[in-house]
Parts: sequence; C-alpha cells; structure tokens
Amino acid sequence: MRTSGVLMHISSLPSETGIGTLGVEAYRFVDFLKKSGQTYWQVLPLCPTSYGDSPYQSFSTFAGNPYFIDFELLRKDGLLKNSDYSKIDWGKNPEKIEFSKIYENRFNVLKIAYNNFDLTKKEYIEFCNINSYWLEDFGLYMALKNAFDGKPWNEWPIELKTRKSSAINKIKTELKNDIEFQKFIQYLFFCQKPSCIKHFLASSPMSTVLSPSNSSGLNTLHIFRYTSVWRRGKFRKTFSEFLTDATTRGTLALWAILKTPFLKGSIPSPLFLVPSG
Repeated sequence: MRTSGVLMHISSLPSETGIGTLGVEAYRFVDFLKKSGQTYWQVLPLCPTSYGDSPYQSFSTFAGNPYFIDFELLRKDGLLKNSDYSKIDWGKNPEKIEFSKIYENRFNVLKIAYNNFDLTKKEYIEFCNINSYWLEDFGLYMALKNAFDGKPWNEWPIELKTRKSSAINKIKTELKNDIEFQKFIQYLFFCQKPSCIKHFLASSPMSTVLSPSNSSGLNTLHIFRYTSVWRRGKFRKTFSEFLTDATTRGTLALWAILKTPFLKGSIPSPLFLVPSG
C-alpha cells in the first residue's frame, strides 16, 4: 500500500519562544498529520547543535537538544513562571529562527528551572544512574567548554585536554554545579520526548520506530576514550586518521581522548513514524 509523510525538523514547529519544541505544537502537528492522512513524520537528528547550529555538527549523539525543551510544560510542572520567558525577545520574524537570541537567552531560563528543581528527586537520580555511561562525561565536557568561553578542547590546558586524573577530579569539584545543570537539562529533554512519543503512538495509524542516525556513529565521548591508548604511543596513525575522519564527518567535538576503548551500546536516532501493523 502506498503511503506518504513529511520530513520536518522539530525546530520548524510554531513557537512563542523562538524555536519549535516538544510541547503542544508537536502534539498538534501529529494530530494534523493524522487528519491529513499522513503516515510518516521524520524529524531528523535531535542532538545538541554547536557552531553553525546544524544538527549534523553536534557535541553528542547521545544527548538531546536543550533548545527543544518546552517552557510551557515546565511551567505546568511548577519549575517556571510565564514571566520567566514570555517577555524575552526571541526574535522579530516568526518564520525564521534567530539562533543568537536562542543561545543568549534559553539557558538563562533553564537555569531558573534548575534552581527550582529538587535534585534529590527519585526519577532524576534514576535517570542519571541509568545514563551515567555517557551523561557524566557529557556534563563535564559541556561545563568545561562553557568555562573556557566555548574554545575547542584542544585549546584547553594540557592537563585537562589529556584528561590527567588529578586535574579532572579537581575541575569536577570546581564545576560541580555547572555539571549538574547540564545533567538536569538532559533530564528535562528525555522527560518531554517520551510524552511526545506516547502521543504519536496513540495517533493511529501512526506509530514510532527508531531509524538509523543520520549523523556519524561517533561522538566526542567515544573519542574521549581513546586517550590512554594514544598517549602510550600506540596506534598513532590510526588515531590521527580517526580524528581526521571524525572531523570531516562533523562528529561530536573531539575532546575524546580516553578512558576505555571505543563505544558500546546503540546510538539514539531520529524519530521516524511508520504505519502500525
């Protein structure tokens, strides 16, 4: 049977806060697709964007993009007030995203939610424990990148870019709150995303399935784990070729260097709607 669908990124949904989110407009769009007789919605990568704001140039293939966290849902959860975000200038043109304004303002709003959140909440602790295999390094990496004004990892102090244990332990203590904030952001994203998926599943004949990631299957965290081997002088040519390939393919920032060998587990992928049955 012939079917049809739509390819559209979450960022293209209507929004009062400058960019499409996982909130009510995503639910409405699914309802629209159902009424229109559509079967598919391919949303493209949902990972964080870096310089250039492209979902194919990300800090992580594991993490979710904080830009897609819906503030109205956070208000309903008691973490925000409408005044925390409604008076901010998110851009003048409703048909275009002004990423500079998103970058400058969105994290400030999320920090308000963070300050109103109970970090001892059972669900949050469980989320951090289950995802510790990528979340710990991601939180540290993002906190360090912000601490060094967005500079690439290879321009950080040598004891940090080579992951010297004493330096890493010290900086983890100094940036503890910033690291926790990054983990909190991911918790919010992965709380809101499943709610959208449930709505997709309820919108028969539409259902969800994960499709292969459109980005490279590597990220900073993976490279992160190459360092101990590389520092011992082994596989230098292989590692150099690996970095060249990873950089060319737009993979996660390359602070990767080291802890354990390459990757384990599957990589989260874009949401793809397919016919049920």
